[in-house]
Amino acid sequence: MGGRVALEHALTRPGEVRAVAALSARVEGSDEATRAKLDDLIDEVHRDGPGAAARMWIEPAHRLYARVREISAANSLQGTVAALACARDTAALPLDGLVVPVLTAVGANDSRYLASARTIGGELHVLEQIGHFPNLEAPELVAELLADFFDRYA
Repeated sequence: MGGRVALEHALTRPGEVRAVAALSARVEGSDEATRAKLDDLIDEVHRDGPGAAARMWIEPAHRLYARVREISAANSLQGTVAALACARDTAALPLDGLVVPVLTAVGANDSRYLASARTIGGELHVLEQIGHFPNLEAPELVAELLADFFDRYA
């Protein structure tokens, strides 16, 4: 959600933002099926704790699932539920008002987010053999992309 929050902030407060980097960000609103899945996930998080939210982004069979679940489990129940509810209730972002430089990086294997990333505009990096977590799957590459981008714009 961080990339979406940063994009929304750049849209609503352009004088406060010089540039935005978004990793695996979605900008479209949630459809009815997605809202229903998020409602189910909110129930699961209430029952099993914040770590259950990992299922939103990654399959249990994936090699990084345990790490993502561990990261999710460290969040508060209240914060996790609020983030999932926000994802459920958001509308599409009106990107035509975006006036700052944008770097978008998304994994080529992250089909849910790849189509969205292509609509953001700016500098798009599709990372081959990477899924939803480029910061965990290719941290050196992500650090290099971010350093280069912010050296130019921040």
